Amino acid sequence: MARTGPAQRKPDPRAESTRRQLAAAVLDLASQRDLSLITVSDIANRAGVNRATVYLHSADRDSLLVGALESWMSRIAELAARCCPSRPGMDVTAAPDELVGLFREFEQDAALFRRILGADGSGKLVHRLQNVVREHVRRHLPEQEEPGGVPHDLRAAFLSGALLGVVGHWLSQDTRPPAVEVADSTWKMINSLS
Repeated sequence: MARTGPAQRKPDPRAESTRRQLAAAVLDLASQRDLSLITVSDIANRAGVNRATVYLHSADRDSLLVGALESWMSRIAELAARCCPSRPGMDVTAAPDELVGLFREFEQDAALFRRILGADGSGKLVHRLQNVVREHVRRHLPEQEEPGGVPHDLRAAFLSGALLGVVGHWLSQDTRPPAVEVADSTWKMINSLS
């Protein structure tokens, strides 16, 4: 009889349900108050579990945030990567739909993202988002670097950092222009620097 190793185990539906509850709880709380005011006990209470259960699934509040937003970060990263200005046939005059979509993703939950990406937010989440976006952008750059050009990793870091910097600035404003306007302005800046 064959033994079932760790890689062959089926996911436990109860554990998956608890992870979803914890993710919903931390996102709900983060959309309502500053992260510094959210404790693991608050998350446990909101999710309807005890603190020990929270620690079975995550090391801390910020790790819960990262896990809760992992698929969203991949979506953001893919949108960012698809608007690299060096893609062949790309219109340099109008912001691509992907760039507008990226800003709309942030705009939909602006209160949440303003808190978690701001000065008192989650450094762990910001770091993870930067890495995910940079890696996606790097993979979408043309395979061949231009002779004497900038290495791909530096170009990806520059583009992703500039993009996320604009997002952070935009979210920090009390009165924000609509996503399409900031996307158009960002596109002009990206193309002027490329």
